[in-house]
Amino acid sequence: SNVGYLKQRLKLNPAAFMALSDFHVKNFYDDEKELIKFKNHFVFAVDGSHVNVPNTQENEDLYGLRKNQSSQQQAQAVISCLYDVFNKMILDCTINDYKVSERVQAEVHIEKITSFIGDQPYIVVLDRGYPSSFFFMNRLEKNQNFIVRLGSSDFRQEQRNMASADEDVEIVFTKSRVNPYRKTPFAKRLQEKGSIRLRFVKVNLPGETTEFLATNLSREDFSQQEISELYRIRWSIETAYDTLKNKFMLENFT
Repeated sequence: SNVGYLKQRLKLNPAAFMALSDFHVKNFYDDEKELIKFKNHFVFAVDGSHVNVPNTQENEDLYGLRKNQSSQQQAQAVISCLYDVFNKMILDCTINDYKVSERVQAEVHIEKITSFIGDQPYIVVLDRGYPSSFFFMNRLEKNQNFIVRLGSSDFRQEQRNMASADEDVEIVFTKSRVNPYRKTPFAKRLQEKGSIRLRFVKVNLPGETTEFLATNLSREDFSQQEISELYRIRWSIETAYDTLKNKFMLENFT
């Protein structure tokens, strides 16, 4: 019966499905011999999104309530994905309370990459909302390649001081940049480090707008045009979200 089926389904451990997903992804990268790369690098995108879920008591307890566009209370979750933009594979996905930071979830995704692909080289591409002193320091210290789009207020002075479209920029960890992390071990790391150097690239987008990308990829290996192209390609993660939100999640939350 339907009731009997639902009762049996409650006995399933969700952790089993997470383990099976990780197992499948690892096998995909182990077994496939003709995976698409860019200059021998896998290219992964990380992005997050909010999704409305039915206003059941269980969903409200799990994910929290947030006002929607009609100023009504709506149960809402935040999802985050790690996506292979060339091979169309979601490697990792998290679903959390809507208050959980997308930056926190990005760190979880990035730390799992080597468990899927081993020591093969890769690049992680991210949009606005992710750059921070913490993000940059972690990537540099762990030798993890990245390209991230800067918001207009992110490292604004460094953006304004650029005299060309492709420069190495020194980011100084001033008191104002350390303060958000005060009373944490990371604040001491910033103070001891003092500054870091990153490559900033200007990109002209449609509509005569200029955006800035920050990366640790070298000019010798990746040209300004290639950096721009890699950022543009990250858009394919939006297609993956269409499938995830409008097909998979709709079926599983109803």
